[in-house]
Amino acid sequence: MSKVAATIQLNFRLKNYSKAMIKKRKTALTLMLIIAGLLGSVHIFAQQRETQVSGSVRDAITGDPIVDATFIIKGRVVGGNTDLEGNFNFGINLEPPFTLIFSAVGYDLREYEITEFSQVLQVRLRTKTEFSTPYVKQAVRREENLLQSTVSVQKNNIDDIRTQPSTDFYEGLADLRDVQMLTSGLTYQSINTRGFASVANPRMVQIIDGVDNAPPGLNYSLGNMVGISPLDVAEIELVSGPSSALYGPNAFNGILFMNSKSPFDYTGLSAMMKNGITSEATSSTNPFIETALRYSEPISDNFAVKFNLSYFRGTDWQATDYSDLDAETVINPQKGRGINPAYDGVNIYGDEIAQTFSISNDGSTETVRVSRTGYEEQDLTSNLAESVKFDASFHLRFGTTDVVGQYRLGYGNGQFQATNRYVFRDLMQQQFKLEAVDPNFTLRAYATFEDAGNSYDMRFLSWNLNRAWKSDEDWFTDYAAAYSGGVDANWTRDHDAAREYADRDRLVPGTQQYEVMFDSISTLADPARGSMIVDKSRMYHVEGLYDFTNMIKVVNFMVGGNYRSYQLNSEGNLFNDADGAITITEFGGFAQLSKSILDDRLQFLLSARYDKNANFDGRFTPRASIVYSGGRKKEHNLRVTYQTGFRNPSNQSQYIGLDIGILKLLGGAQDNISNYAVDVNLDSATTVTITGQQVYDNAYTAASVQSFASTGDASALTQATVNPLVPEQVTTLEVGYRGIFNKRMFLDLTYFRNTYTNLITTADVIVPLTGSVADGSGATDIANGDFAAFQLYTNVEDQVSAQGISASFNLLLDLDFRLFGSYNYTALQSDDINEAEIPGFNTPTNRFTVGLSNANLYKGFGFKASTRWSDSYMWRSNFAEGEIPVINITNLQFTYDVPESNIRLKIGGSNIFNQSYQLAVGLPSVGAQYYFQITFNEF
Repeated sequence: MSKVAATIQLNFRLKNYSKAMIKKRKTALTLMLIIAGLLGSVHIFAQQRETQVSGSVRDAITGDPIVDATFIIKGRVVGGNTDLEGNFNFGINLEPPFTLIFSAVGYDLREYEITEFSQVLQVRLRTKTEFSTPYVKQAVRREENLLQSTVSVQKNNIDDIRTQPSTDFYEGLADLRDVQMLTSGLTYQSINTRGFASVANPRMVQIIDGVDNAPPGLNYSLGNMVGISPLDVAEIELVSGPSSALYGPNAFNGILFMNSKSPFDYTGLSAMMKNGITSEATSSTNPFIETALRYSEPISDNFAVKFNLSYFRGTDWQATDYSDLDAETVINPQKGRGINPAYDGVNIYGDEIAQTFSISNDGSTETVRVSRTGYEEQDLTSNLAESVKFDASFHLRFGTTDVVGQYRLGYGNGQFQATNRYVFRDLMQQQFKLEAVDPNFTLRAYATFEDAGNSYDMRFLSWNLNRAWKSDEDWFTDYAAAYSGGVDANWTRDHDAAREYADRDRLVPGTQQYEVMFDSISTLADPARGSMIVDKSRMYHVEGLYDFTNMIKVVNFMVGGNYRSYQLNSEGNLFNDADGAITITEFGGFAQLSKSILDDRLQFLLSARYDKNANFDGRFTPRASIVYSGGRKKEHNLRVTYQTGFRNPSNQSQYIGLDIGILKLLGGAQDNISNYAVDVNLDSATTVTITGQQVYDNAYTAASVQSFASTGDASALTQATVNPLVPEQVTTLEVGYRGIFNKRMFLDLTYFRNTYTNLITTADVIVPLTGSVADGSGATDIANGDFAAFQLYTNVEDQVSAQGISASFNLLLDLDFRLFGSYNYTALQSDDINEAEIPGFNTPTNRFTVGLSNANLYKGFGFKASTRWSDSYMWRSNFAEGEIPVINITNLQFTYDVPESNIRLKIGGSNIFNQSYQLAVGLPSVGAQYYFQITFNEF
């Protein structure tokens, strides 16, 4: 500071100090005292040497100058600011040593000691290390701070999404607490929370921009195969546990919300290109590509448009599990047909068709059980993985109200697993939406149109490929003749020779004859001769919500409701709808009240909903929560929540009527049972009609029939008691804590206990064709082989409980590093029940994730790494059962933001150590994915 400046500064202070006295007295004496004081000050300052400090203030990571950064002398209110280039030049009549404190908005303070009269500083400030909690919108249908939310909810914002260390953002959801992800292929993953997982998971709801993303014929989402473009994802919220109190049926295990970017906030053209390879021992190494374009433009302050197009293509993982599923063989199941002539490989189809016959030779009789030769899955699919997503929308803004009209199209190819293994080929889903959204209300209407395209069932395909060149009856006759020595004495009791003889002239993959027959059967929509799946179902939905909080003031109060109509149309191919489309209607309404007291430290929430489906009784689902916020800034929050949920049986489990050869699938809705009838061959000249009611009233349990077959004791036969379907229900008690420690660490802890009633499962029954179960005459039919096998959808009678603990943390470290992780313990409480009699829990007891990231490691470079581990677990499903080994997956990604451009580069990999893993019996083994991505104008 110069002498003149010092003089002026002191003059200013003295003038202000004695202003009143000067105005009143205005005496010459006072003026003389002031002048004398000034002269004395000048004399004192003139005797001190001035200290000069200069330099620049920059971002420690990017090196960018920090404009208007502030510096002061520690202990004094004296200092200055940086200029437009981040530079400063400061002088003061103060002898070293002293300390300068530098600060800027969003940066941590930093001190520098001044030890010389002339010193140049290169100041580097780091962004402030302080955890800020986001706001969530969907958990209770209004915006609230995540810390004080009444339910278990997590959020990925746009920065979390763009830095996920995974091949795509959807796969990256596996790093979230509670999430169990099942990967069926490159284009299809399904997520689950808190147990009872399945590849086709109807217990989770997925909503994109307010629209249920599930195809109406399936009632469960197909991951992101027909979902949202990776360039358009703005935020993701995941609610764990039941949410039926606000969102109605099927929000049973949880609900996933994905919201897209507004064209008013994210404008212009964005583009993304990704190239990579997949690598796995059985699937070999294959390339994949993904590209996306996004364009949005505000035409005016009140009108904007948006378009998205994305495309993915690759070669899918191959399912090559050849373990033996034959129910009557437990010897060396891994060794296959060399041990067991009735071999039934997991990923081999056609060998499910088996027959038992007796062979007499040399005075002895041998009972032989043999299965037809099947086709490996790799012979039944091209393993094409493909996904196309397109959407277009217009957006109107009237004050606080947004009106949106949107069209969304999804198209995909891939592999899928449920009761059988399927190939999605030319699958298409279209959705139309019109909505008006305001802080106080929501009005929304949408429709979903599903078309299975040329999709087909690989099991049906293999059966009918075999039957196209030789019927089952002729094949087994040839086998028995050769095995008994009737064709060649040298082949007597030689299974290999007998199979080779029965398989002569078999359709061989790769030949023209095979390809012609393949094309014919895969495009024929008749399960008896073809394998094509027909599903052209539709769904129409309207909903509304109004928040009365601004009117009532005293409490937060809202109400809402919806109406939905399904039109199932498989043309008799999948559903029992040969006589016309099936219509199912449902409606529901809810009310929610919340109140905060004690300076918003104590919050109460009550909500309740009533739903009615045309096929089932009405359901009432309440929720009650209380949250206490402690700490000076309410940074410690304890919550207790009681909530309920329910799931209507899927449309397939209600109305399926499908003959899959080895048995017939029959849906459990009473309406379907009453309208079902099927003709079964009693002999070559006689057919018998079996009605749905007969299947439920006149059947034996499959287990008792198997016992009768092995012992010959008719008393072992037990009548099956199967009831029509009802919705399954869950009641949850949850205790949780969320808090922030030292502004750097976020901790989220939850304990839950779920109690399930009426869990939906399947039951296998055997129906005699002419006899009665009641009078015992049905035993004769069973002994003669005159019966039909059915798989029915029903409910578990026993109450089932599960409990779990989940914990997650986010720790901000120095130098912008971030450590994160989660742990989940989930266990079925089954001391008094047989787990084999309930739906598969299919969930590891212990799982954890841990990761480290730094978005700005050095001048635009960043990275993120995560490792996921889960212990082994038992997998049970209608398709297959078996143990899933321990899984350990490591993902890594590096990013680079090109200076002075809108370009971001990514290079990384999922499962980088290529440790193949399988998530369910029958699914392919998943290997590594390595990729390079370039993104332009992501924001």
